[in-house]
Amino acid sequence: MNLARSIIMNTVAQVAGQGLSYLLGAISMMLVMRHLGPEIFGAYSLVLVYVGIISGLAELGGQIILVRELNQKPKQSSQIIGNFLLLKLALYFAAFLIGLVLVWLLGYPENMRILLGLGLLTMFVSFPISLGAVFQARLKIWYAAAINIASRVLLIGLVLFMIRLQLGLKMLLLGNIAIAIASALVYWIVVGNQEKPDYSPDYKLIMYLFRQSLPIGLLLVVGGLAFRSDVLLLSKLSNPRSLGLYSAATKYIEWGLLVAAGFMVSQLPVFSQYRSSEPEKVRKLFLLSFDFIGLIVIPASVFVSLNARSIISLISGPAYSDGGTALAVLIWVVLFNLWSTIIYNLFLADHRTKTLMAVYFPVMAFNIIFNYFGIPKYGFMACAIISVLSEVLAIIPLLILLYRWDSLKPDWKRISGFILISMLALVPMSIFPRENLFSRLGIYFACWLLLGLTTRIIDTETFRLVVYKIQRQT
Repeated sequence: MNLARSIIMNTVAQVAGQGLSYLLGAISMMLVMRHLGPEIFGAYSLVLVYVGIISGLAELGGQIILVRELNQKPKQSSQIIGNFLLLKLALYFAAFLIGLVLVWLLGYPENMRILLGLGLLTMFVSFPISLGAVFQARLKIWYAAAINIASRVLLIGLVLFMIRLQLGLKMLLLGNIAIAIASALVYWIVVGNQEKPDYSPDYKLIMYLFRQSLPIGLLLVVGGLAFRSDVLLLSKLSNPRSLGLYSAATKYIEWGLLVAAGFMVSQLPVFSQYRSSEPEKVRKLFLLSFDFIGLIVIPASVFVSLNARSIISLISGPAYSDGGTALAVLIWVVLFNLWSTIIYNLFLADHRTKTLMAVYFPVMAFNIIFNYFGIPKYGFMACAIISVLSEVLAIIPLLILLYRWDSLKPDWKRISGFILISMLALVPMSIFPRENLFSRLGIYFACWLLLGLTTRIIDTETFRLVVYKIQRQT
């Protein structure tokens, strides 16, 4: 198979596989929300967030480094893969122990400690899943896509089994452990058969991989604390129902970020390849990315913000309707986060990891301090508002530094146009109110498109650029 065909098949598998995986994941999470109810779902979300932060200590950006090393040193691939897996085993075991100690220090009730322990065990047994980076390096991403889709299908089956027998959260977490073990074994067997890893310890190589991974890993951990510490604080400073309502709202933000990020997957390699040799190409991609986000995310955020209660009731169930107020605010996290991601990728391409740490560390401190004092008085709405403010505080210095170093800035006039037509499109929807959410969506989209084309804020050139952006992925 030639390189061009491999790239095309790899991209198709990535887009289709991720899309199906996200869809199946959303379906399983919707079923879990409805089955568990807000209080117990809050506990489940706490487990997911806590394990996600702890797993950052274990992962340390290692998959990015593995892809790079395999491409740069193909003759040493067996030794690199074998020692990478040994490093992952040590890091995941250390993270597992650290996580258990922190659970005890945080003073959670015994039942919650058991749930968090089961979540940490799921993380530990899944360490071979890091080998998915091998498929990425070899342009065989369809293997990872197939394994991920199979695990999602198993998870849906597990949830349906729980609903049928009216089982609780512990059974869900035990099922997650079994699915994680099965997925890890498949990754290990498939990679082992194709690559023949050499598991003879090379301590110099292990330390080299560790040192290369550490800066990116610390950045990921700080970023996770900066934007997910709200759930941890809410679990300690508020009641289980508030935690469940807020956690349900954050799931919609996660889904929005995952879907939108799929369209931005090519940014980092393009930025890295052309940053020095063809800066004009980088500038065009930078402006195109901001336009793309403005065109898609701004109107979506406006609509969701005004219809958050109806959306969350329809998907998660009426029991979560009070979480709509949090979703109405949190939806703007998607816009600012994606804008920050563009600059984040540029800085990573320039090896400015220290700069990113200097930006995100104060944001982490702001998020933790203000949530600590805001939650007791304002509940989960404090978390929602502070999450948006944290994203704004992160993007402002990034934009200033980008303009100062590279004279790059977004086309704010064009973005203002997107905001204007997105707001004006609400007027007909309010004049002709409809109870049905899909009717409101149809009216809003039709008015937004008509306004955009009439004012030429949206024109054929904009659509051409969006099509180009999608084609650039393939």
